[in-house]
Amino acid sequence: METAYIVMAALVVVIGALLFTIFRLQKGGFNQLSLRMAKRDRERLEILKPCPICSAMLKRGETLRSLYYRQKKSDHKLQVEEILTHIFGCPHCWPSNQEYQRSCPVCNQKVSHDGYLVARTFRRPEKKDHVHVIGCTECKTVR
Repeated sequence: METAYIVMAALVVVIGALLFTIFRLQKGGFNQLSLRMAKRDRERLEILKPCPICSAMLKRGETLRSLYYRQKKSDHKLQVEEILTHIFGCPHCWPSNQEYQRSCPVCNQKVSHDGYLVARTFRRPEKKDHVHVIGCTECKTVR
């Protein structure tokens, strides 16, 4: 008999907690809860991006070694800045490493260890940079 009262009391507590949660979520708390859970999932998610030269998957914090050469040419109407860029490689393939094959994504030729990719970087305010690879030192001469 006493165990039945204990079970009933536990059920009342669980039902009360569920009702409290349901009423709280109806007041817009569900939206906040889902955003909080989505943010936590995005922080745990690790997005890997490939290196354009050796195709090694780069983890968070691994960056490409590149040089930017700013030009006077930019489109003020679209607020786009065009920057000539030399991409040397990632920590896996630069400085020279025999483990990863360095190749150009445009001509598919082997890029020498002192070679690099020639690209254009388009920079817009409050947006991510857009990088367009136009060749390597083997297939594209810088003008």
